[in-house]
Amino acid sequence: MKNETCPNCGSTEIIPVLRLEHNGILEKTEDNLYVELAEPEPTPRPRFWIQKNQRAGLRLSMCGNCGYCEFYSLEYSLMLEAYKKGYRSKRRATRKVC
Repeated sequence: MKNETCPNCGSTEIIPVLRLEHNGILEKTEDNLYVELAEPEPTPRPRFWIQKNQRAGLRLSMCGNCGYCEFYSLEYSLMLEAYKKGYRSKRRATRKVC
């Protein structure tokens, strides 16, 4: 919560910059939780092409009074610039469950 006040209850008891874990696993990156945009594939695709990505780490703050949580990023301007260039979220391959 950037303004140090909970938008849910008005408390100033904010716990900033918490790490978020999933099933006890943390990726070994500077920012353990992030969003990523990928450069679109050119048409026609050149013989040698390496896709560029823009990543923005997410931070989590929590209200110590009511538990309200909020994600925010410090790299929002880089993400907006990449989005304006046509970068979009990558689609992850999904596994079929039988």
